[in-house]
Amino acid sequence: MPLRQLLDTQSGRVIIGVADFDADIAGDRRRMGTLRQVDETDFQEVLDNSTVPVLVDFFAEWCPPCKKLGPTLEALAEDLGDRLTIVKVNVDKSNLAGQFGVMNIPTMIIFRGGQEVKRLVGNQAKSALEKVLEPYLA
Repeated sequence: MPLRQLLDTQSGRVIIGVADFDADIAGDRRRMGTLRQVDETDFQEVLDNSTVPVLVDFFAEWCPPCKKLGPTLEALAEDLGDRLTIVKVNVDKSNLAGQFGVMNIPTMIIFRGGQEVKRLVGNQAKSALEKVLEPYLA
């Protein structure tokens, strides 16, 4: 099984080296869920057409912290669905991460009125995300 490495581009150090697998850290399978995945073709449209803030999750399928964050974002989408739009960007299939200077994953960027208002890096507990999101919710 090949190893994938996430590099800190500022220091050049390996942040994480993980096996390329479908199971999360605990070994159970998890779907990416029902959150919409976007790329260059529809990203701007999502921002332009949203009347509520948009949380964009930059992730990779091989990233254990990203997989762990997935169910948290699904729960937030269910709880805050009318006040927040959540979409996902697969960094292995899109150039949007480079356009937004995303260096580590998972990275979440909150947009309001089409403009970036907050950036979070790393896995976050649902309660912590709710606290950070509250000032931006419609």
